[in-house]
Order: sequence, then structure tokens, then C-alpha cells
Amino acid sequence: MFHSLRLALPFAFLALPVQVLAWNDFGHMVVADIASRVITPATNDKIQALLKIGGTEKTREMMTAACWADDTRTRENGPWHYINYHFRSDGKPTNLGPAEENVVWAIRRFSSTLRNANAPEAERADALRYLLHYVGDIHNPLHCVARDTEAFPNGDRGGNDFKIQPYPGLRPEPRNLHFLRDMGAGEFPEIERPLIKAGREAIGEAAELALKLNPERQLASLLLITDPDAWAKEGLELAKAKVYKLDENAVPPKAYVETVRKEALRRVTLAGYRLGRLLNRLLDPGGQS
Repeated sequence: MFHSLRLALPFAFLALPVQVLAWNDFGHMVVADIASRVITPATNDKIQALLKIGGTEKTREMMTAACWADDTRTRENGPWHYINYHFRSDGKPTNLGPAEENVVWAIRRFSSTLRNANAPEAERADALRYLLHYVGDIHNPLHCVARDTEAFPNGDRGGNDFKIQPYPGLRPEPRNLHFLRDMGAGEFPEIERPLIKAGREAIGEAAELALKLNPERQLASLLLITDPDAWAKEGLELAKAKVYKLDENAVPPKAYVETVRKEALRRVTLAGYRLGRLLNRLLDPGGQS
């Protein structure tokens, strides 16, 4: 496990009235690493060509490009990182629903752009960078929901308003449910970009562990699901069944934290497989998907 690994780089959270990042940089790069093992050679060639267009020095390769959408987050595109399927744990009804522009909308939009060989290459390159990120986002259950309560009738911003006490040993200290999930309860440490050797090795080791614990054959039925809205609904059901099953303003139980770690590795594995297959369908439809 990677609970004790810490690669120094402070998080830079934007002060926006939306949910904070889904998975941290490390988690997103694990998703991209897994996807890189799924794409065909033809898909890979097209990805490498597109990533030479635009981006930044921190996002020149497939893994680091998966972080670009957080680097360039604004008030306008912030809502593209999540979808708020509202629910209540107390059984009361809620009539709130997702905004029109959300992560499902974004994945569909940028899939269309990337597939279109006649679109400007700069637009396709940005579409690729968005997809590398948003497919990761949608597999974090707290980027699929907003839990409505009496205290937060308009939703808890994907668990950002669900406060917890820090779990011993986790750094940075998670003080809300969303952050605990973003860092995989310690599975995804802070990391420096551009990647140095130690960072690259750590991501590879995490991807290997995730794949070992979640082999493709165990995910076969889920990999047949290609609709991003269905992916988001998975997050909604997971949130209802497991994510919110702990007390607010308390230290999460050890068993809960261990479950978060296992679930995080499973979700990034599923995201990586689905991302790779999506990129194959968009860039190499005649190849394997």
C-alpha cells in the first residue's frame, strides 16, 4: 500500500463555489496509466500527436495531461467536473436535479469533438485532455451526488459540507468526506509535476496494485456499460449504499477507511479501463475496444 508515501507538492485548491477536485493528481494519473495499457498502438500514436498541441509543460504526456482540467479550472468549466444527482438519507423527497452542464454532458461533448477528424486539432487536443480527466472524475462517487439535508437543503456539494475529524496518520488531514475520498484515504499521495523518477514509479506501482486487486475479468460486465450517465448512476448508488455510512464530525472508523481505500482502487481501475476503451472507440474504431 501507499499510505505512508508522501511526494512533496502542496495542493492548490481554487476558491470556487463548486465541489473541489475529484481524485487528486496522483489518482488521476493512475487512471491514465491504466488507460495507457488498454489503448491500441494506433490510438496511442494519435494521443501523442495531439498532446504536442497546447497544454503546458506540466501536461505533455498522457498521465500528466489527466491533470490539465484541474490546472485550468474556472467558474465556467468547474461544473463540468461533476453531476449533482440529489438524494436524502432520511427518505424525504427532493425535487432538485443536475445542472444542464455537468460531467456527463462534458464527456459526451468532448467525445464528439475528439471523434471528429475535421475539427480543429487544437480543439481535439483540449477535448482529449478533458476526457482524460473527466472520465476519472465521474468514477468518484462524490462527483455524482449532492446529499440534501435540513442543514443543507440544496445539497452538501458532494460531501464537502459533510465534516469529519482527521483520521490519524493521513496527510494532508482530510476534514470533510469529499477530501477523504479524493485522496483514496491515503492510497493517493501528493505528487510533483512534471513527474520525476520517484513519482513515475509510485504511479506505476499504484496502477499495478489496482490492476492486481481488480483484474479485468472481474469487471467484465461493468465494462460493457459505455453510457457516462450510467457511470454516474453507479456513483449515486454507491453513495447511497456506502459512502455516507458514517457519523458526521467524528473520526472515521478504521474499517470505513480501509473500505474507502479498496473502493478507491477499484474505481480508478474501472475508470482506467473505460477511459482506454473510450479512446479506442473515438480514435481507432477499427481496432480493439
